Amino acid sequence: MEEKTHSLAAWNRPAPEGVADWLCSGWEGEGPLDLGDLLILGQTKGAGRRLKLALARRAAERGQGMLPPRFVTPAFLFRAIPGDIPVASDLACMLHWSELLAGIDAEDFLALFPKTPDNSDASWGRAVGKAVHGLRKSLSEGDFDCGSVASGGFARQWGEDDRWQDLARLEGLYRESLSAVGLRDPLDANREAAKNPELPPEVKRVLLPGVPGFPELGRIALEKVVAMGVPVEVLSFGPEGEAPEDLFDEWGRPLRSAWEKRPGPVADEHLHLLRDERAQAKAVMEVLKPYANEHGGRVSLGVMDAEAKPYLLREAEESELSFSLSDPEGDSATGSPFYALLAALAGLVGDSTFRQAVLVLRFPDTRSWLESEGVGMDARELLCGLDALGSKRIPVTLADAVNLAKDELREVLARLSELAKKLKGPNFAETLRDFLLGATLGREFSQDNLADASYVSLSKPFTEALDELESLGERTGAETFPLLLDLLRGERISRDAEPGSLPMQGWLELPWEDAPRLLLLGFNEGCVPEAVPGDTFLPENLRRELGLWTSDVRFARDAYLLQWIVASREGGGRVDFLLGKWRSGGDPLKPSRLLFLCDESDEDALPARVKKLFADPPDEEKNPAWRFAWKLNPGPVVRPEKISVTAFASFLDCPYRFHLKRFLEMDSIDPLKSEGDSMDFGSLVHDVLEVFGRDEEVRQSDEADLIRSFLKDALDKVFAKRYGADPGLPLLQQKESAWIRLSKAAEEQARERRTGWIPVRAEDLFRKELDGVFVGGKVDRVDRHETDGSIRVLDYKTSSKSPAEAHWGSPGREPEQFPEYARFMGLDKRGKDLERRWIGLQLPLYRWWAQDEGSLGLADKEVTVGYFNLSSEVIGVTVWEELDDELMASAMTCAKGVIGDLSSGLACSPRGRVAYDDFKDLFFHDSSLATIPLGEQEGKGAV
Repeated sequence: MEEKTHSLAAWNRPAPEGVADWLCSGWEGEGPLDLGDLLILGQTKGAGRRLKLALARRAAERGQGMLPPRFVTPAFLFRAIPGDIPVASDLACMLHWSELLAGIDAEDFLALFPKTPDNSDASWGRAVGKAVHGLRKSLSEGDFDCGSVASGGFARQWGEDDRWQDLARLEGLYRESLSAVGLRDPLDANREAAKNPELPPEVKRVLLPGVPGFPELGRIALEKVVAMGVPVEVLSFGPEGEAPEDLFDEWGRPLRSAWEKRPGPVADEHLHLLRDERAQAKAVMEVLKPYANEHGGRVSLGVMDAEAKPYLLREAEESELSFSLSDPEGDSATGSPFYALLAALAGLVGDSTFRQAVLVLRFPDTRSWLESEGVGMDARELLCGLDALGSKRIPVTLADAVNLAKDELREVLARLSELAKKLKGPNFAETLRDFLLGATLGREFSQDNLADASYVSLSKPFTEALDELESLGERTGAETFPLLLDLLRGERISRDAEPGSLPMQGWLELPWEDAPRLLLLGFNEGCVPEAVPGDTFLPENLRRELGLWTSDVRFARDAYLLQWIVASREGGGRVDFLLGKWRSGGDPLKPSRLLFLCDESDEDALPARVKKLFADPPDEEKNPAWRFAWKLNPGPVVRPEKISVTAFASFLDCPYRFHLKRFLEMDSIDPLKSEGDSMDFGSLVHDVLEVFGRDEEVRQSDEADLIRSFLKDALDKVFAKRYGADPGLPLLQQKESAWIRLSKAAEEQARERRTGWIPVRAEDLFRKELDGVFVGGKVDRVDRHETDGSIRVLDYKTSSKSPAEAHWGSPGREPEQFPEYARFMGLDKRGKDLERRWIGLQLPLYRWWAQDEGSLGLADKEVTVGYFNLSSEVIGVTVWEELDDELMASAMTCAKGVIGDLSSGLACSPRGRVAYDDFKDLFFHDSSLATIPLGEQEGKGAV
């Protein structure tokens, strides 16, 4: 036999059967099928499994056994062989790159770093090291490194010589770093292995059946195998009657010139343009219906677009198919709960903010660890406590949160802070192990559970990485945690497929799939051909110069695979191509360029194909109407026994939302905000003015400087108590804004005092009955005039709204949606009648209370109400002059109407539009569709 042969097998039948026939052509069936001396290099592991099954069937048909060949991929030939000097792992390589780059003076490599980094720290070194390591991986596939590219002058024509010289110098320093600790670079080891391939001792011959792509290192290794006297047989699949050398190189890789323009045998009726991933998944389910009981190898599914897989799995679960879909590739580790937990912890190590601490504490595993540490806290109480701390005290760092929290929550945060400090230190690996042991103490793992499967699948690489980190010497968690995540990022989480499931196969597996019906989903550009990742150091021209993978080479390979896949079903079968017009999120998609390989002799073929693939998808594929997964159930109607003066505004705005806020205590909060909102700002100013109102000496003063000094001291104390000793910059800016307003308010207060008004009460609580329901409130301030004894009730407002603007609104175009008791006739600015409605009743109810409050000693004295505004535009007292007896009667009628509706148990649905909707994220675009109407069930409560 010649040392190397290249044969062409007909591609109009399934590849496993073709290779099996070829291998069995000289076997008479007497004795076992002996292929034990054969090494088969397959494109994928799946191809090897299918070929092994086909060979086993051949042996079984003749009642014989089989001594199987060994199945490997081409990378087997240039795998690093263990030697006297250990080969560094990827983790060790990245660690050395990171430390090397963090320690260099970037100005010594100005061609590579023309703009030197402001801070060449570990994170910079890690990012650049990752890029350079990836560059060297790409170069090594063509038997290059940075030094050989630099010395060979390959980049000279693009003026990149100096940059490659800098890369070569860095590469030399990196090798020295590895050598100093007794390690060798794995990429160098791979290149050496390709020049000295080692085969298993039993192997006497090598077969490459239908392998359309492998790197230059594979070619180098194969040539060495031939030179060693081991015969290599190359078996390509193509059209009968053509010579293999016209279609492929000597190792069976498709020639670009032969395939990049060769017309593809794809019929228009087999092309299906659909709206998006969901529409494609539904179409697949329709095709699978005839196979509902069992697909039995009669149909197969290829998925080019990974983003379509979740839609397929969801549609399959909802369908009536008796078999499920499976994903041989597995799930990405980055989407797993275990990886998410590690990423959250790494974030806490890198930046110990309160926001990151909350993220870590939201993981059930973290709470399990806390319990194992004896610092357990009820999950609901913990999460509510964190929300309250974040929304009211606004800590920036975890340390701030520890100082601001109290009781059990403080213990939890303190323990988490201790964990973060230990993870940052040199005992990172031991600390992380202890954390995970505590987090999973007593837990039983099930492969069917996604969270458990991620622990099971990632435990081996994770443990090996931790062990290796410890063996590499003491390094901090800040250095090593990101490298650990990088290592795990490339892992996949496999789950056991159900018996009889239909696998979602990748592109390279499909030529070896022998089912007659094949569905190819996601046949869009970027999915097939898959885009070659861009590289700053390796533009397309340089890749071509170095003989590396390029977009053109990949296109030619995929054009060949497409024709092979279609041709293998010419004898009976069908291939359907499904592609999307848009992503489910609305981003446009393009058809694969492979589908435009039309017959140039037919001048109508290409225009017709373009028209078909750029048309709009069928109308029936339009997005379905919005459906809510569930509706909000408000529970029973509640008849309250008391109500606050501020709650009337909420009821008048929308009784349904009022019910959710006041009885179900539903409220929108931002637990991770970095600055106070308008409510926080108003509360801060109120608290300072409350201190002022309770100091008898200062509140009676008419000296602006004295009042200003008092308010400054009160602001400092209130702010420090609320936000701690180290608040964030946005809070400090808000404090300054509050001080500017309070400083001006001191002037106004002194002026008011000189006109005779003396503050006599502050933060006065009251409770008074109205139609069987107690109305309660807290009055910010009560003034008495020192001359006539009249009373003035004031509410502090950090907005510029006048009392009228805060209490009156327009009924809009649909006034009937508001109850009659809330509407009244007023006058506009020109004195004409104008219908208004009450949107708040706070000041009228304050007046109602004050008129009957005996402790005020009115004795027929006048009571007025108004605001003390402290806005950026208006500072001072605004008395509500328009609130005469007639309007007061209207307001009280409205108040009684609200209480009447509440007492009778008002049934309602949410109003479609409100001024400020705290529930917009819950109701989306239609509150009526998102909710169940408030019914007639009974309940009691307080507002």
